[in-house]
Amino acid sequence: MARIITALNVALNALFSDYVFSTFLSSPLTVESLYKENKGTVMKYLYLASSLSALFGLVLSLLFRNWWGLVTAIVMITVIDIIYLYALS
Repeated sequence: MARIITALNVALNALFSDYVFSTFLSSPLTVESLYKENKGTVMKYLYLASSLSALFGLVLSLLFRNWWGLVTAIVMITVIDIIYLYALS
């Protein structure tokens, strides 16, 4: 049962992180091509998506009493933030 809860926690957090970043931000290629002059706006939405993803990871980790969801959220945030920061540079 513990493996099922861990798998569910990891999968839900990975999907939610992907959906949150997709909702608030355009693709990294679009950001790189069109939004370099609006860096402040992109960063605002990047912070918002990162915060929501971390909050969801924390809530699910507390709910399932399994910290792999928070670890997954942190890994997803790190990877996606690196991609978007590279697109803005």
